[in-house]
Amino acid sequence: MVAVSVDWNATAYEGALPFPADDLKLMAPLVLQYVCPFVVALIGLGAISAAVMSSADSILLSSSSMFSNNIYKPARMGKASERELIWAMRVFMTLMAILATVLAIEITSIFSLTILCSDLIYVILFPQLTSVLFVDAANIYGSIAGYIVGLIIRILSGEPLLGLRAVLRWPWYEEETDFQPFPYRTTSMLLSFLSILLVSYVTNVAFRAGWLPRRYDVLKGIIWHSESKSKGPADEQRSVEIAKHLLPDDTKDNIALEIRPRQMVEISEARNDDTFM
Repeated sequence: MVAVSVDWNATAYEGALPFPADDLKLMAPLVLQYVCPFVVALIGLGAISAAVMSSADSILLSSSSMFSNNIYKPARMGKASERELIWAMRVFMTLMAILATVLAIEITSIFSLTILCSDLIYVILFPQLTSVLFVDAANIYGSIAGYIVGLIIRILSGEPLLGLRAVLRWPWYEEETDFQPFPYRTTSMLLSFLSILLVSYVTNVAFRAGWLPRRYDVLKGIIWHSESKSKGPADEQRSVEIAKHLLPDDTKDNIALEIRPRQMVEISEARNDDTFM
């Protein structure tokens, strides 16, 4: 509103009027520089820079933390040390900073970048969220397959913002303008969701039927029937008896026992005999 009402001919601005389309994104800095006093312009630009840097470092830190704790640590099967996780965070943060810099240089429209982010969330993350909330049989193998399928199909469908021409040409494709009227985004989302369901079903059946040995479940993504069954009164009583004999007296009153659904403790008969005797 301020830029529209200002008489720019009365200011020190020497550029073209009306403003070129490429200069519209610089309207706020131009107003601060040519309309406001120097002190106000300095404080305003400092406040904008601080807000941008705060948001940027928060995004980098949160993304690197999620990568190290949700991807790298499970991939190392819990064997990663704290120092190793910290270095994984640093490396991923550096890669994310480089990627963000390239996107900032190549993409000149914030609105287009927002549309692209919403597009990727719809195609890739929406099937994942739906599966987690409403599909009990979904597992991590189906999630990985759905993520890969959705991402590949979306990239092959083309993206003008990134300069990617369509390799996968859907019906009614217009070659002259590289435009696809077909709803390929929704199709990519549905194929990603179907991949999650199909791969999850196949892996569940393959592992539980014994076609694949249990040691091949490297990501611990299969919920075994013996682990998913609820404990009966006899099992609970036996757990209490084992705890009474195995735990030292000074820790019985101060320790909290947590039963995790995907972990099963196997105690051999010989171990039981030695303990109770």
